[in-house]
Amino acid sequence: MSAYGKFFVGLGLATTLGYSGLGAAVAHAGGVSAAAAKPFTMVKGTDQATVIAKFRSKMADYVEGGKGARVGKDADTPEMRIVPTVGGLIKTKLAATEIDEHMIGGPGAEFNFHGPAQATKFKVLIPVSGHYGLPYKKFASENKYFVTVQDASGKEILRQHIKSVAFGKAESSIGREDLITEHEVTLPFDAGNKQFKVSFWPDDPSSSKGGYTAGREVIVRHVGE
Repeated sequence: MSAYGKFFVGLGLATTLGYSGLGAAVAHAGGVSAAAAKPFTMVKGTDQATVIAKFRSKMADYVEGGKGARVGKDADTPEMRIVPTVGGLIKTKLAATEIDEHMIGGPGAEFNFHGPAQATKFKVLIPVSGHYGLPYKKFASENKYFVTVQDASGKEILRQHIKSVAFGKAESSIGREDLITEHEVTLPFDAGNKQFKVSFWPDDPSSSKGGYTAGREVIVRHVGE
Protein backbone atom coordinates (compact mmCIF):
# COMPACT_ATOMS: atom_id res chain seq x y z
CA MET A 1 0.00 0.00 0.00
CA SER A 2 1.37 3.42 -0.89
CA ALA A 3 2.11 6.08 1.71
CA TYR A 4 -1.15 7.72 0.70
CA GLY A 5 -3.24 4.59 0.93
CA LYS A 6 -6.70 4.33 2.39
CA PHE A 7 -8.07 5.81 5.57
CA PHE A 8 -11.03 3.85 6.91
CA VAL A 9 -13.82 5.08 9.19
CA GLY A 10 -16.79 3.44 10.89
CA LEU A 11 -20.04 2.99 9.01
CA GLY A 12 -21.97 5.73 10.79
CA LEU A 13 -19.43 8.47 10.09
CA ALA A 14 -18.72 7.30 6.55
CA THR A 15 -22.43 7.30 5.76
CA THR A 16 -22.77 10.79 7.16
CA LEU A 17 -19.88 12.02 5.02
CA GLY A 18 -21.23 10.31 1.93
CA TYR A 19 -18.27 8.04 1.19
CA SER A 20 -18.60 4.49 -0.08
CA GLY A 21 -16.38 1.60 -1.11
CA LEU A 22 -15.28 -1.87 -0.10
CA GLY A 23 -16.52 -3.06 3.28
CA ALA A 24 -14.50 -4.29 6.25
CA ALA A 25 -15.66 -5.79 9.50
CA VAL A 26 -16.00 -3.35 12.37
CA ALA A 27 -17.39 -4.34 15.75
CA HIS A 28 -18.66 -2.27 18.66
CA ALA A 29 -16.94 -2.87 21.98
CA GLY A 30 -19.00 -4.74 24.53
CA GLY A 31 -20.60 -7.20 22.15
CA VAL A 32 -22.76 -4.84 20.12
CA SER A 33 -23.49 -6.16 16.63
CA ALA A 34 -20.89 -5.58 13.93
CA ALA A 35 -21.23 -3.13 11.05
CA ALA A 36 -19.39 -2.66 7.76
CA ALA A 37 -16.70 -0.02 7.42
CA LYS A 38 -16.57 2.18 4.34
CA PRO A 39 -13.19 3.33 2.98
CA PHE A 40 -12.23 6.32 0.91
CA THR A 41 -8.93 7.07 -0.78
CA MET A 42 -6.66 9.74 0.65
CA VAL A 43 -5.34 12.20 -1.93
CA LYS A 44 -1.87 13.66 -1.45
CA GLY A 45 -1.93 17.32 -0.47
CA THR A 46 -5.61 17.45 0.43
CA ASP A 47 -6.37 14.23 2.26
CA GLN A 48 -5.59 15.08 5.88
CA ALA A 49 -7.10 18.57 5.77
CA THR A 50 -10.29 17.25 4.17
CA VAL A 51 -10.66 14.41 6.66
CA ILE A 52 -10.01 16.69 9.64
CA ALA A 53 -12.54 19.25 8.41
CA LYS A 54 -15.22 16.55 8.10
CA PHE A 55 -14.43 15.14 11.54
CA ARG A 56 -14.49 18.58 13.15
CA SER A 57 -17.89 19.36 11.65
CA LYS A 58 -19.37 16.05 12.81
CA MET A 59 -17.93 16.43 16.31
CA ALA A 60 -19.17 20.02 16.66
CA ASP A 61 -22.66 18.84 15.68
CA TYR A 62 -22.64 16.45 18.62
CA VAL A 63 -21.43 19.04 21.11
CA GLU A 64 -23.98 21.62 19.99
CA GLY A 65 -26.82 19.13 19.86
CA GLY A 66 -27.30 19.50 16.12
CA LYS A 67 -27.92 16.92 13.44
CA GLY A 68 -25.15 14.64 14.68
CA ALA A 69 -26.49 14.29 18.23
CA ARG A 70 -28.05 11.06 19.41
CA VAL A 71 -31.81 10.79 19.51
CA GLY A 72 -33.20 11.92 22.86
CA LYS A 73 -30.21 14.07 23.77
CA ASP A 74 -29.79 17.77 23.20
CA ALA A 75 -26.03 17.42 23.11
CA ASP A 76 -23.31 14.89 23.75
CA THR A 77 -19.55 14.45 23.81
CA PRO A 78 -18.21 12.78 20.65
CA GLU A 79 -15.34 10.33 20.73
CA MET A 80 -11.87 11.61 19.95
CA ARG A 81 -10.60 11.19 16.39
CA ILE A 82 -7.12 10.41 15.11
CA VAL A 83 -5.77 11.04 11.59
CA PRO A 84 -2.37 9.90 10.23
CA THR A 85 -0.19 12.16 8.11
CA VAL A 86 0.75 9.21 5.87
CA GLY A 87 -0.43 5.68 5.27
CA GLY A 88 -3.88 4.32 6.00
CA LEU A 89 -5.89 3.57 9.10
CA ILE A 90 -8.70 1.03 9.40
CA LYS A 91 -10.95 1.01 12.45
CA THR A 92 -11.30 -2.55 13.79
CA LYS A 93 -13.30 -1.78 16.93
CA LEU A 94 -15.55 1.18 17.74
CA ALA A 95 -15.40 2.98 21.06
CA ALA A 96 -17.89 1.68 23.62
CA THR A 97 -21.09 3.69 23.77
CA GLU A 98 -22.16 5.97 26.57
CA ILE A 99 -24.25 4.28 29.26
CA ASP A 100 -25.90 7.45 30.51
CA GLU A 101 -25.06 11.12 30.98
CA HIS A 102 -22.01 10.61 33.15
CA MET A 103 -21.04 6.94 32.77
CA ILE A 104 -18.97 5.66 29.89
CA GLY A 105 -17.92 2.02 30.03
CA GLY A 106 -15.49 -0.13 28.11
CA PRO A 107 -12.42 0.55 26.00
CA GLY A 108 -11.85 3.05 23.25
CA ALA A 109 -11.52 2.43 19.53
CA GLU A 110 -8.85 0.23 17.94
CA PHE A 111 -7.16 0.73 14.58
CA ASN A 112 -4.79 -1.09 12.23
CA PHE A 113 -2.25 1.24 10.66
CA HIS A 114 -0.87 0.47 7.20
CA GLY A 115 2.24 2.50 6.45
CA PRO A 116 6.02 2.63 6.66
CA ALA A 117 7.74 1.39 9.83
CA GLN A 118 8.89 4.86 10.83
CA ALA A 119 8.09 7.51 13.39
CA THR A 120 4.69 8.74 12.18
CA LYS A 121 2.78 11.87 13.10
CA PHE A 122 -0.91 11.63 13.95
CA LYS A 123 -3.32 14.50 14.48
CA VAL A 124 -5.56 13.93 17.52
CA LEU A 125 -8.90 15.79 17.63
CA ILE A 126 -10.07 16.39 21.20
CA PRO A 127 -13.69 17.44 21.84
CA VAL A 128 -14.90 19.75 24.58
CA SER A 129 -17.39 18.18 26.99
CA GLY A 130 -20.93 18.43 25.65
CA HIS A 131 -22.97 16.03 27.76
CA TYR A 132 -26.63 16.95 28.13
CA GLY A 133 -27.00 20.05 30.28
CA LEU A 134 -23.29 20.89 30.48
CA PRO A 135 -22.14 24.43 29.58
CA TYR A 136 -19.82 23.43 26.74
CA LYS A 137 -18.78 27.02 25.96
CA LYS A 138 -17.64 27.44 29.54
CA PHE A 139 -15.62 24.24 29.31
CA ALA A 140 -14.15 25.33 25.98
CA SER A 141 -12.80 28.48 27.63
CA GLU A 142 -11.43 26.64 30.68
CA ASN A 143 -10.44 23.11 29.61
CA LYS A 144 -6.92 21.79 29.93
CA TYR A 145 -6.12 18.23 28.94
CA PHE A 146 -3.61 15.51 29.61
CA VAL A 147 -2.51 13.65 26.47
CA THR A 148 -0.52 10.43 26.86
CA VAL A 149 0.98 7.72 24.68
CA GLN A 150 1.71 4.22 26.03
CA ASP A 151 3.50 1.37 24.30
CA ALA A 152 2.16 -2.20 24.20
CA SER A 153 3.65 -3.00 27.61
CA GLY A 154 1.77 -0.11 29.20
CA LYS A 155 4.88 2.05 29.59
CA GLU A 156 4.08 5.73 29.20
CA ILE A 157 6.40 7.25 26.60
CA LEU A 158 4.71 10.63 26.31
CA ARG A 159 2.69 12.86 28.62
CA GLN A 160 1.70 16.38 27.69
CA HIS A 161 -0.46 19.01 29.37
CA ILE A 162 -2.25 21.19 26.83
CA LYS A 163 -4.88 23.90 26.80
CA SER A 164 -8.12 23.97 24.87
CA VAL A 165 -7.84 25.95 21.63
CA ALA A 166 -10.34 28.41 23.16
CA PHE A 167 -8.68 28.62 26.56
CA GLY A 168 -9.18 32.08 28.09
CA LYS A 169 -11.61 33.18 25.40
CA ALA A 170 -14.86 34.94 26.35
CA GLU A 171 -17.80 32.51 26.19
CA SER A 172 -19.79 34.99 24.10
CA SER A 173 -17.20 34.79 21.34
CA ILE A 174 -16.78 31.02 21.24
CA GLY A 175 -17.85 29.42 17.95
CA ARG A 176 -17.87 25.95 16.41
CA GLU A 177 -14.18 26.18 15.55
CA ASP A 178 -13.40 26.44 19.27
CA LEU A 179 -15.09 23.16 20.26
CA ILE A 180 -12.37 20.84 18.93
CA THR A 181 -8.71 21.05 19.95
CA GLU A 182 -6.14 19.61 17.52
CA HIS A 183 -2.94 18.14 18.91
CA GLU A 184 -0.13 16.28 17.17
CA VAL A 185 1.60 13.18 18.54
CA THR A 186 4.34 11.03 17.04
CA LEU A 187 4.15 7.24 17.29
CA PRO A 188 7.66 5.73 16.94
CA PHE A 189 6.97 2.67 14.80
CA ASP A 190 10.64 2.79 13.76
CA ALA A 191 11.90 1.47 17.10
CA GLY A 192 10.35 -1.99 16.87
CA ASN A 193 7.14 -0.86 18.50
CA LYS A 194 4.00 -2.26 16.89
CA GLN A 195 1.25 -0.85 19.10
CA PHE A 196 0.48 2.35 21.00
CA LYS A 197 -2.41 3.66 23.06
CA VAL A 198 -3.20 7.37 22.72
CA SER A 199 -5.37 8.83 25.49
CA PHE A 200 -6.66 12.17 26.70
CA TRP A 201 -8.71 13.37 29.66
CA PRO A 202 -9.63 16.78 31.06
CA ASP A 203 -7.46 18.19 33.85
CA ASP A 204 -10.36 18.63 36.24
CA PRO A 205 -10.91 17.32 39.81
CA SER A 206 -14.33 15.95 38.80
CA SER A 207 -12.93 13.98 35.88
CA SER A 208 -10.45 11.15 35.62
CA LYS A 209 -8.99 8.89 32.97
CA GLY A 210 -10.12 5.81 34.86
CA GLY A 211 -13.78 6.76 34.89
CA TYR A 212 -14.09 7.84 31.26
CA THR A 213 -12.07 5.72 28.88
CA ALA A 214 -14.52 5.10 26.05
CA GLY A 215 -14.13 7.79 23.42
CA ARG A 216 -11.02 9.11 25.16
CA GLU A 217 -8.48 6.55 24.03
CA VAL A 218 -7.48 4.75 20.85
CA ILE A 219 -5.13 1.85 20.20
CA VAL A 220 -3.12 1.99 16.97
CA ARG A 221 -1.39 -1.18 15.71
CA HIS A 222 1.17 -1.17 12.91
CA VAL A 223 0.36 -4.08 10.61
CA GLY A 224 2.72 -3.41 7.71
CA GLU A 225 2.99 -1.31 4.58
